[in-house]
Amino acid sequence: MNIKACLSGFIFTVLLSLSHSVYGAGVTVMTHGFNGNVKDWVIPMANAVAKYPNLLLTNTSCYEIFFEQLSQGGYAPRQRKLSGGDPTTADSGEILVKLNWSQLSGGLSGVQYTTADIAPSVVSALLSTNFIPGLKGRSLTELPIHLVGHSRGGSLMCEISKLLGQEGVWVDHLTTLDPHPLNNDFDDSLVTTLVDAPARAYVNVLFADNYYQVNNSFLGIDPSGQFVVGAYNRRLSVAFGGYHIGTFTPAPNHGNAHLWYHGTIDWPTPASDTQATISGIDRQEWWTTQEVRGTASGFLYSLIGGGNRLSGEMPGGDTHQIKDGVNKIWDFGAGTLANRYALPKNTGSWPNLITLDVAATNLFDTASGRKAGVVSLGGVLPLSFRFQGGKPGSSNLSASFFLDGGLNPYSTNHIALHSTSLESTGVSSVRSSTVSLNVDSNLVPPGVYAVGGMIQDGLHKRYLYAPELLVVKASQERPVLEISRSLPDQIKVDVTAVAGQKLVIEATGDLLTWLPLETNTLSGAKWSFVADLNPKLGTQMYRARLLSQ
Repeated sequence: MNIKACLSGFIFTVLLSLSHSVYGAGVTVMTHGFNGNVKDWVIPMANAVAKYPNLLLTNTSCYEIFFEQLSQGGYAPRQRKLSGGDPTTADSGEILVKLNWSQLSGGLSGVQYTTADIAPSVVSALLSTNFIPGLKGRSLTELPIHLVGHSRGGSLMCEISKLLGQEGVWVDHLTTLDPHPLNNDFDDSLVTTLVDAPARAYVNVLFADNYYQVNNSFLGIDPSGQFVVGAYNRRLSVAFGGYHIGTFTPAPNHGNAHLWYHGTIDWPTPASDTQATISGIDRQEWWTTQEVRGTASGFLYSLIGGGNRLSGEMPGGDTHQIKDGVNKIWDFGAGTLANRYALPKNTGSWPNLITLDVAATNLFDTASGRKAGVVSLGGVLPLSFRFQGGKPGSSNLSASFFLDGGLNPYSTNHIALHSTSLESTGVSSVRSSTVSLNVDSNLVPPGVYAVGGMIQDGLHKRYLYAPELLVVKASQERPVLEISRSLPDQIKVDVTAVAGQKLVIEATGDLLTWLPLETNTLSGAKWSFVADLNPKLGTQMYRARLLSQ
């Protein structure tokens, strides 16, 4: 029997029965650029995330952050729920946020605010414990963050990531789509003299990717994007189709940059962001063979997509590797290199669980395309993790680890396995650590679990799920039987085994033909079974046989 194939089929079957995604459990924030809004393509892109192929999301919380003009002047961020359930109970664990700064992004009224002007109020909302009522006193920054921005929105997301870093918050993923800061990074704008924040990847960003195009259109009506130092840079060909077709668009190449990324989330052909369409021809021409018509690129490298960020492949057909986008200030598996910009300051106010992995040597690829480790009840689960947090000398930093039947860290179906104190790192170090957890048969039923971790410092906490699943199987330890006569016509069979094992008691009179008497999944270590003597069997013998889970 092919054990690997058998386990893969088992995992896939279980996943089909679960109502949550395999990867993710984070906050994805998406935004537009100059003179944009969230209705045209941002909301359609976010809606496509909730339907990302091969995921089993059933209840994703979706919000809009928008700006309200104040009577005393200026603007303040506000929120409204667009769809989905309460984020503390939604089974997917995903929160999608559409950032709408349309009144401030420029247009007929001109550019009055730089992205550096707007970012602080957005960061304040992300850090606030009362901005999203459904979080019940929790901050959006407790979860891993993916920031996605197009054009000026790319500049805005880079600035947001910097300000989060100044508070000590790590950003898991920064995605820029044809970033175009006004009057910065070698750009001279004709619409304003104001200077936007630069498009940069800072030291608190774990993975950065940038998808951009360069063209020579007249007077910059169709803006070019730019290369981002420290990111995985995928230069897009100036392609026809998409925004070049149908209604006149003054910046079709610029628009096709975010349509390209939409196509990596929304796989059917044709695919539409409601403003333009990706045709079958576009699917063939916009992506390389290695990118498989968009299904193996772009959003694949998000936590939800689960792609290999440490890959040395160059799917764009140039010299840029996926792992170029990994933070190399510290060694996260891609080596070390000065590929991040320093922060102006870092208060170290937030602890961070930066990576978490199942460190088992028996990892295998499941039929669902995910990796999983296997451990038997009573066995040991090895984990490795990297963290940053706490001021040097402080002693209130700790981490805890749990198994989860879903992917919402705020749900109540966790099985706590272990807590440990951590030595504070300060803001200039990242530490690696390992821990071995006992999978207690009295606490953990056999099944498939997500493995989660939480780090806290007494004031703030952050959560992270390992990208690998865990298959918990019943122990293969052989049961022990004690047989005695209960009554003249009855036999008592006492079984000593491991909780969680599924057993069948069988009887025989000739050691050739065994008759099943009763099946049971043990909730404890003892099982007593009383059997009536069967005259047809003559001398009766009994055994307890392990069944597969």
